[in-house]
Amino acid sequence: MSSIKYRPEIDGLRSIAVVPVILFHLGLSWITGGFYGVDVFFVISGYLITSIIVKNLDSGKFTFQDFWLRRVRRIMPALIGVILFCFLVFPFLIYEGDIKYMVLDGFAALFSVANFNAYINLGDYWGGRAETSFFLHAWSLSVEEQFYLAYPLILFLLHKWGQPFLKWVIAIVILSFGLYCYGVFFEMKAFPFNALSSNSVTFYMIPSRAWELGIGCITALLVKAGHREKYDQKTKAICSLIGLMLIVSSYLIPTDGDVSLIALLPTVGTGLFIFFANNEVFAGKILSNKPIVFIGKISYSLYLWHWPFCVLFHKYLSIKYAISETVSSVLIILLTTIFSILSYYLIEERTHHYNNAAKLVGGLAITILCFGGLYMQVIFKDLQAPFNYVDHYFNYYSINPELFHKRSDSIEVDDKDMKVNHYLTSRKSPEYNKGGLIIGNPEIENPEIVVIGDSHGCGWGKVLNEISDSLKTKTTFYVGDGMFMHFPIKDGKLPAQMPAINSFTDEQARAYGENVLKSIDDAKLVIITNRLTGSYPRTDEQMSYIEDFIRYSTETGAKVLLINQPPLLAIPPKRQLTPLLIYFGYRPNDENQYIDEFMPSSVNAYNKRLYKMAEKYKSASVFNSYDIYKNQQKGIWVIDKKDILYRDINHLSYQGTLKAKEGLYRHISGLLSPSSLYSNKTVTLTPQ
Repeated sequence: MSSIKYRPEIDGLRSIAVVPVILFHLGLSWITGGFYGVDVFFVISGYLITSIIVKNLDSGKFTFQDFWLRRVRRIMPALIGVILFCFLVFPFLIYEGDIKYMVLDGFAALFSVANFNAYINLGDYWGGRAETSFFLHAWSLSVEEQFYLAYPLILFLLHKWGQPFLKWVIAIVILSFGLYCYGVFFEMKAFPFNALSSNSVTFYMIPSRAWELGIGCITALLVKAGHREKYDQKTKAICSLIGLMLIVSSYLIPTDGDVSLIALLPTVGTGLFIFFANNEVFAGKILSNKPIVFIGKISYSLYLWHWPFCVLFHKYLSIKYAISETVSSVLIILLTTIFSILSYYLIEERTHHYNNAAKLVGGLAITILCFGGLYMQVIFKDLQAPFNYVDHYFNYYSINPELFHKRSDSIEVDDKDMKVNHYLTSRKSPEYNKGGLIIGNPEIENPEIVVIGDSHGCGWGKVLNEISDSLKTKTTFYVGDGMFMHFPIKDGKLPAQMPAINSFTDEQARAYGENVLKSIDDAKLVIITNRLTGSYPRTDEQMSYIEDFIRYSTETGAKVLLINQPPLLAIPPKRQLTPLLIYFGYRPNDENQYIDEFMPSSVNAYNKRLYKMAEKYKSASVFNSYDIYKNQQKGIWVIDKKDILYRDINHLSYQGTLKAKEGLYRHISGLLSPSSLYSNKTVTLTPQ
């Protein structure tokens, strides 16, 4: 298969694509759109692949086998080198809980389905789970590899049928760009994995990304048709410079990271540059400079290596060893540069024309699979030892209609002590429309206690369940993991338009609203508990909804108990705590153990807002859970002998909620007594 004429300015273009990506991932605030370098790579790939395929189709030398083998030789050896290095070295540097995820994400990258893996298992590209994946960046490689599977077949068939390439490629680009715009402005979900927003589908998937590669394809076809020669050097100089400026501007425009039409700047800019530039015009001369060209030559290795090192330092080593952000960034750049140069000369250059590259790739891939299997079966041990199992009951009290099936499954699999509450094993979830999830004394007609809250309400569920049983009363739960259950209440009525509640349809949200107000009407005590701040602090509007619930409850004659937010832990978000504590060197002993606090001023500020709300209403009070876990000298109480008191950065484990059970019992029993002494008071236990 024939190659095309080498253009050094395109290697230079690769350099201004990869460097912004790296700087963006290092966290430099001024390059907010650095991730658009990936879009530049897409256009370059479309241009080069189209140029190669069309040239070989015209000469009669094109075969699918040769084309795909060239792609394998170009892409896989360096990628496998990175995966193999991570599998061999990183298990000694990261905590064991993430080895499994590293292996699974590595497999997805190896088999060119990293974009599907990211969409299904990692979620939003900007989310916490995605940011801890060592192979998150392989999503773009998978998009290109999927393109390489389908696109040659399209061109081959068009050539065979005598159809003009340009017309059909433009049609594909228009269709793909239409899907992209639909994802930007409307909601687009991928069947059957429809749990994520349109942004995730649009961001990760080839149908809505093909237009970017297609711009490169159109550019190649226009160059092949001789349109480039119609323009004089002055026009080429101006247009290529405009293209370069469009690319650079996309890196500097403030953006929140969502898919947007800003992507037109780097893609159209790249198309303009490739079409008009040569090494004689100003923009072409700049990018044909030898140092810039060299960076472009090693850009693939730079892209492959930089992200694993970013994750290693930002999410592990800098936290464990208190390495500053500046030092971490310097080390990331240094290691990325060294390993990229070695990868380029020892892997890319040696395998690019290696006839047996396919066999080599196959052998290395088998090696990776073997190592991955070894980690999953042998090295991936019981990550709870030597601590007790961190118990939680999040799925058992949630009225989320999308997660109801998890309740009975989890009770059965985890052998939870929920036998008394047989209704919790229901595989149907009508609770939001049937008076809530009701537990307790069957002789009492209407629940005397109503619990309302998000995942914190789920977390307190088991202890509140036990207290309800001890008091021989009846309690109903309106709580949901990841669901903010409050809404505005005016004149005792639902709003005309209910605010969106995660996992509820509009109809379900209104049914929930009618049921929760009816339950409050019949209740003696309303307990409200929510996450108030952290990575996603509650808005002023949401806080006003909480106060609406307090006001409405007191107007019906019920007492209100607000459970404030426990302290946040200074650990990475989206992490199970036990393996992280083991990674940091914690082990069980006879003394209480502590960890640093995260965002104390924010938590205290939001908790004070609860106190101020309670002060406005005679029958409202606050249970101060915060001080149970906060030691002013030592930090946050996180380990009691072999028990872990937290589940993650902000959720208490069941063992953790037990530390507050005595105080909660006293407070709740006092509020339910005919002459309550607890009205408008704050109750707490002595800090540990």
